[in-house]
Amino acid sequence: MLRFSLVTFIGLCTQVSDFKISGFDSDTYKQTLNYLYSQKLFPKKQSLNGIPTEWVMLETYKGKVYVYTPCDFYYHYKVKITDSTFIDWTGEGPEATYIQKFRKIDSSTFYFLLKSQFFSSRQLTIKYINKEKGIAIFRSKFYNLLSNKSEERYQLMGDVKKIRNIPLLVNYCDYQKESELDFDQVNYATKFNNKK
Repeated sequence: MLRFSLVTFIGLCTQVSDFKISGFDSDTYKQTLNYLYSQKLFPKKQSLNGIPTEWVMLETYKGKVYVYTPCDFYYHYKVKITDSTFIDWTGEGPEATYIQKFRKIDSSTFYFLLKSQFFSSRQLTIKYINKEKGIAIFRSKFYNLLSNKSEERYQLMGDVKKIRNIPLLVNYCDYQKESELDFDQVNYATKFNNKK
């Protein structure tokens, strides 16, 4: 029987959308920001009207979309967009990314051209599939130096201000690392390219 305190549960929920940069995270962020400075890529203020500024990854399980609290947050992806910097949170921490270009394509679609320490050029398109619930698909196009080829990746994401509209699925592990859930294999490329 699974038992844990409400305080622990609230802590887990908060961790999913915690965008504070401190400790190890601040080291990673400073390193990637210093890389941008070394390349003379100084973040500049831009008008990013109409786009939410904080996003967390969503998962589909048995046909339903969830905000997922994993046992291991290493693979928990989240994004913060400031008026000058795009920040990707990965297992290594928050990565500062230079916004070369931003364009609002329509009321449900946004385009970024990004440059960072790990991606010399990355095209990111954010497209709502349910604007009322704040659910979007992020499509990234980039050149992968390891595989030596161009790649496209898709990730279902949720606007943090609206994630209370999405059920929470918690993989609670108090004492040791547990296996993560096997999520539905969804072709987000097809959903992304569907015309409304």
